[in-house]
Amino acid sequence: MLKELANAVNVANSLNTRLGGSPMPEEMEARIKYWVAGIFRLVVAGEIKKGKSSFINALLGKEGLVPTSADVATSTLFKIHYSERLIYRVFFRREQDRQPLEIKPEEVELYGTERGNPNNEKGVDFIEIGVPAPLLQTGLVIFDTPGLGGIIHEHRRITYECLPKADAVFFVTDSVDSPIGKLETDYLKDISPITKNIYFVQTKCCAVNQDARIARKNSNLQTLAGCLGFPANRLPYFLVDSQLRFEADRYHDLDDLKASGYPALLAFVQNDLLAKQEELLGDRIRLCAAPLVRELERRMNERKEILAADSAQRRQALEAELTASRQELQEWQEKEQPLLLTQLREKMSRMGEEAIDLCDRNKPLGDLHLNLNRQIEAATTKEELQAVLSQIHNKLPEAASVCMNEISERIRQEASAVLCELAGMNSLEIRRSTQLNVTTEPLLGTINTLEEGDVFTSLKTSMYGATAGLTIAAVAGGVIGSVVPVVGTIIGSNLGAAIAAFWGGYKASSYKLSQELKAAKQQAMAAMSQIISAMYAEMTKTVRRITEDINTQVSQAVMAHAQARSKELAEQARLLNERKNMAESELMKKQQELASIQREYGLVKRTLVESDRRAQVN
Repeated sequence: MLKELANAVNVANSLNTRLGGSPMPEEMEARIKYWVAGIFRLVVAGEIKKGKSSFINALLGKEGLVPTSADVATSTLFKIHYSERLIYRVFFRREQDRQPLEIKPEEVELYGTERGNPNNEKGVDFIEIGVPAPLLQTGLVIFDTPGLGGIIHEHRRITYECLPKADAVFFVTDSVDSPIGKLETDYLKDISPITKNIYFVQTKCCAVNQDARIARKNSNLQTLAGCLGFPANRLPYFLVDSQLRFEADRYHDLDDLKASGYPALLAFVQNDLLAKQEELLGDRIRLCAAPLVRELERRMNERKEILAADSAQRRQALEAELTASRQELQEWQEKEQPLLLTQLREKMSRMGEEAIDLCDRNKPLGDLHLNLNRQIEAATTKEELQAVLSQIHNKLPEAASVCMNEISERIRQEASAVLCELAGMNSLEIRRSTQLNVTTEPLLGTINTLEEGDVFTSLKTSMYGATAGLTIAAVAGGVIGSVVPVVGTIIGSNLGAAIAAFWGGYKASSYKLSQELKAAKQQAMAAMSQIISAMYAEMTKTVRRITEDINTQVSQAVMAHAQARSKELAEQARLLNERKNMAESELMKKQQELASIQREYGLVKRTLVESDRRAQVN
């Protein structure tokens, strides 16, 4: 079935290019080849410190396969696939200009953890692990992602970039720390347009009693049902304990193995996930085919109507409509487009300044700074001062992260409101000829598709590529969804370096027993002023970059859409003029060519419909 579907998509792509359409992107072609080969990508995601890596190790029955220590959190992407022997290979980013490096298992920490490779200073793209695990033999590939939370925004970026590759997702939470919250539900909203195959795993179950873990499960299910819109009893949700699973293996204890939750989880993977692997991959191929098929149908209809213009009166009507469309587009580009872009710049600039105002509580001598100084001043001994400074050192990045989360949420809401307002005020109806029987598509359209937190609105609306139907809503959805959440927890690498440097210098000099308490406080406050200044500068720079990115990308989308429509109208005019001067023999040849394309398309559509029907039955 997968080969038939892929062949149908390739034929549709070929037919579309014959009619003047853009070829399918190479990335999409590569993705379809993976699916046909039976490669099924399972992404494991979740907050930091929830036991994702331990879960993968236990799922595959390979203790220590990926790093799990609490102080060596995963900092890069791991791709785990079947291999006849255990092998680790490090792949580097393109700018590193380095060949993949095979490493020993004990060297993984040097490249794939925050302790061994802080801020990914070694330029690792991902780490590949080949492992002889039977579960992977059918083509299952597991992606172990860094945690969503924390202050290292690079980890979040890696996780979000992995999303489009997900054929299914295991979302990991735990029984000990906080229940599923807003950060996780925002991420799940972003996942749902990509794949409906989302499964939930609650780890560390033996760390709490049965009542506590069941209460956590029920609380999470209520939250998830509200987030995803599914009844709680329909969400696949598993309680597991990785440590107990490996203890059961060591002591051959079947009761402990059952209590670990992994037999039930593995049965689900085998019987409900891998058994339906071909069906699920077929769904992915059909999703890719849908926008391509719509584009092909539109082009066939346009070509058919032009070739059918067999009278001077009919051709004149078509020419009049094309002329009117070109005139409307030209007037919009000359009058309304500059006004729209000016309004966009003004509103985004004002929004950025308002967002910066929210940073003010963290500015030098702002509320945060004064509060920290009061804590320092209140210390009555050097030991007490040391404890206060240690607490501040640990909590200051968290305070910056919380503030940036609030600011990014405000930017998301206000940017959405700005774009909705501009869409209502500046709607360019790029008229499609009624003679050509093609629907009207407005440039600014409605913004109903601009869902909060939806990273991949643009992927849903234009997965095939940059079509003439691209709207500002789609681009804005992608910008707001992907830029803002990624920086939601940022405090910046510069700030992190500043904190380390200032505190390192302070520790080296301030705790000398001979130093007076007053002098120590003054030195601490001086260091605090520098840190707060660096943090405030980083925050305001980040806010300005976000608003500039949104403004730039939306402006480019507006102009690109108008240019694409202008090119399309020119092509229609060329075809119509060609038709007008076409000899009868040439007309017949063109009509036969179109009829051939339509017949081939009929076979493509039949394959897609039959495949969809079989999927519905199953």
